[in-house]
This record gives sequence, C-alpha cells and structure tokens, in this order.
Amino acid sequence: IDYDGHAQNIDYLMRNNRLADGRQRVISVAGTSLIHHIEPAEQTRLFDIAGQVMGNDGVLMSAIVPNPYWSAGKLVEEQSQLQRPPDVYLVMPLGGTYSTEGLYRTLLEFGQHYGENYGARFLYYYRLARDRDAIIRLLNDSPHFIGVKIGTGEEDVQPMIDGVGDRAMVIWGI
Repeated sequence: IDYDGHAQNIDYLMRNNRLADGRQRVISVAGTSLIHHIEPAEQTRLFDIAGQVMGNDGVLMSAIVPNPYWSAGKLVEEQSQLQRPPDVYLVMPLGGTYSTEGLYRTLLEFGQHYGENYGARFLYYYRLARDRDAIIRLLNDSPHFIGVKIGTGEEDVQPMIDGVGDRAMVIWGI
C-alpha cells in the first residue's frame, strides 16, 4: 500500500472537492469495495492517515464488513483509539443465509456494545429488499445506528424515509 500516495489523495480531495452550501466533505476510504481483503492493521493505518490529513474539515467514514462480527468489532475498537477516529462506520454485510430477526438482534447488540463502549456511530449499507423492515426497526430502536446508505434502486428510498422519518439519515447512491 502506498501510504504516502494515500495521504496525497486525501489532501487533494479535501482541497479540491467542495459540497454545496458549505457542507462538509465525506471521505470513505474504500467505500464498499474490497477493503476487507487487506489486513485489519493496514485498514486502521489507512484511516489513521486519512483522519490526520482531514483534521476536522470533513466527515470520515470507515467501511467495515461484519464477517465475522468480532472482526468488525476489533476494527471499531482499534480505529476508535486513533488520534482522529472515524465519525461513522458503514456496516457492509455480506450476503448469505440468515434471518431478518437475527440480523436485527445482532446489529442492535453490536451497535449497543460499540456505541456505548467506544462512542461509535453506524450507517447500515442496505442492499437486500428482504431486510428493509428489520433495518427500519433497527434505525428506530438504536441510538447508535444513525442512518442507512441505500445501495439498491431509487425506488427503495421513499419506503425507508417513510419508515424512519427524521429519526435517521437516508442516503442513496450506487
């Protein structure tokens, strides 16, 4: 990994990309790509560099894959101790066989543990229509899950907004 190049990329983004009306820039290292294919220590180093370069001039979002959940939790623990920790963690679940009730309960417990013990806040990356009601319930019940990033079609945005009202953020983008 070219860590110096990474720092230069973050610096470039912070200096050259502006959002309308003075809104803060959101930086998500890797977003929903293949970041989980590199070692956790390397992931943490990438976020450490990004946070130091950004300072408080943007929102830093760490993308984590809860597979297994303890591994994602370890990343939250380590990254929350950084000089400039991520502002939010994007939970990017992998597909597989699970119940929506199990998804809800597991994420509720995960959010509670890492929210209360490490001050973490989470966005859920929504990709499967069958999970919609469980995610709406999670966003309404957990103070640590502050929003959802919809990675499906635009038609999924309004039902999510209707389900959470102004209790949570709903972000769309593929």
